[in-house]
Amino acid sequence: MPTGQTQNENARGNNFSILRLLFAGLVIVSHSPELIDGNRSREILTRIFGTLSFGEVGVDGFFLISGYLIAKSYTQSRSFANFLYKRFLLIFPGYLVNFLICLFILAPVLGYAASDVFSAHAVAYNLSSIVRLLPPEVPGPVGPSHPMWLNGHYLSLNGSMWSISYEFRCYIVAGLLGALGCYKSGVFRRIFAGCLVVLTALNLSGFLVDMPGVIPTIIGDPWGDARLFALFWMGSIFYVFRDRIPLTHGGAAIAALGLALLMFVNRSVAESAFMLLGGYLVFWFALQVPAFRVSACTDKTDISYGLYLYAWPLQALMIKMDSAVNPWMLCTLTILGAATAGFVSWKLIEKPCLRFKGKPSIFAVSAQGVAS
Repeated sequence: MPTGQTQNENARGNNFSILRLLFAGLVIVSHSPELIDGNRSREILTRIFGTLSFGEVGVDGFFLISGYLIAKSYTQSRSFANFLYKRFLLIFPGYLVNFLICLFILAPVLGYAASDVFSAHAVAYNLSSIVRLLPPEVPGPVGPSHPMWLNGHYLSLNGSMWSISYEFRCYIVAGLLGALGCYKSGVFRRIFAGCLVVLTALNLSGFLVDMPGVIPTIIGDPWGDARLFALFWMGSIFYVFRDRIPLTHGGAAIAALGLALLMFVNRSVAESAFMLLGGYLVFWFALQVPAFRVSACTDKTDISYGLYLYAWPLQALMIKMDSAVNPWMLCTLTILGAATAGFVSWKLIEKPCLRFKGKPSIFAVSAQGVAS
């Protein structure tokens, strides 16, 4: 991408917000048939390629975009502490409100006994989960008599939340890399790119797929870390080398063709192909395709995070009410309901909290002397 276009990126607009909505929508489309009975074979993209699902593509797209925008955000932050404070405001308030709604409102409605939800064990478990940014759960034995045992499989309160802890770990690593100068120094930028090659090789090899986490409650499973860190890192690479990566219509056509072919090979190849070729398509569309008019609206009212957070709980509720619900009806109602919830979340929770970004927190002030 020419440097001049990068510098004028904000002035002429971009399509990042539309892409985030698209990826959140793909997750809903993917989950709708699978959550009903646990059968993934009906999922559209899985039936076509036999490798990735629309849900995985949606999550991958989120991490690619996040890597780009977070790298950019670090360069505009006053310090590592200020950067982390802004990331906390971005992700935690919406997560916490959704967590509490799922646990203390949705769970009883879905059939959990109050004694289970409010037991000392459940409270301790979920307090620990909040600290680790994990999904809410009511711990206990799972079986046919369980409130969330539906159509032969267990349906959690909010399975989509699994990615949030990985996202925040990416933020921490991004901040540390920024503090080392990886977004500016020529030498560190090359090391940065070399590390991405290693992560991509680990994904292609499949070496980490069945390896248990050393400290899974803190770092997650190794394969998940390698996959999502690589995607996030790839997004950052597109930002760091934005002056050297030409995003052209011809390049996008070649990337689309290559991605379509490689998606048929196997899961590891498809994942790595989407990381590189899909990443090219994502940033070409975001930065080179003229910004749609709706982009201005979605930039001001960003419901994508809320759409992602509230879709699964709404799907769980509707499946509980009608276990034979049509997947397309479930998908349509979920998009409408989650979009409404996302709008409310943005207006009442996310946007008000983001206003504190410009105000120094106790944490940020106390660390500014060290950072400088």
